[in-house]
Amino acid sequence: MEDRDDLVGKRRDILCAECNRLTTHTILAAYDVNYNSEDFASSSQHLFLRCNGCGEGTYSVRYSSIEDPQPIITLHPPRGGDSRKQRNWSEVPWKGPLRNVYRQTIDTFNAGSFTLAGAGVRLLIEGIAKDQGVAEGSRLDATSGLPMNNKHGVPIRLDNLEGKITGWPRRVSSARSRRTRCTRSDSLATTRHTSWTSRPSRS
Repeated sequence: MEDRDDLVGKRRDILCAECNRLTTHTILAAYDVNYNSEDFASSSQHLFLRCNGCGEGTYSVRYSSIEDPQPIITLHPPRGGDSRKQRNWSEVPWKGPLRNVYRQTIDTFNAGSFTLAGAGVRLLIEGIAKDQGVAEGSRLDATSGLPMNNKHGVPIRLDNLEGKITGWPRRVSSARSRRTRCTRSDSLATTRHTSWTSRPSRS
């Protein structure tokens, strides 16, 4: 391993994972790794960069060998194309193992293991639904998106994954509606109290 202090402080334009566009990055640290044997030789350059716009860090590896002299550059975290970057979802209940499941699902998706990633997404939905008490939901019409009824006019309820997905927005909407009604009631009570206490006393 050889330190490349001559590269520190220099700038390079690369795709930023946070800005999602080409931005200028400054090299914070760099080193080379060379391997040589009787029948094989390879070299890799490792760079640690920081976006000059948002400050997001990037680890870059530039690899080449005698079998494949065309350099291959890999950036971490992944960016561009079909890759996904992990987000800090403040509104998601991260109780139990859900946070680790989310991280592993993103890593699996970026690695191209889409079947395993799909299983991770299902596990996330099941976990969040259980945490929020969503046990069922309506069957929606594929064309109109409206809840469906059976032949007797009774709404069709599902307790499978589809039902939990459709039941989640309804529960969130109901919770928001209850909070809105409580807020309006508190505001009305405050207004009435203020109006009563501000009345001029009769002499």
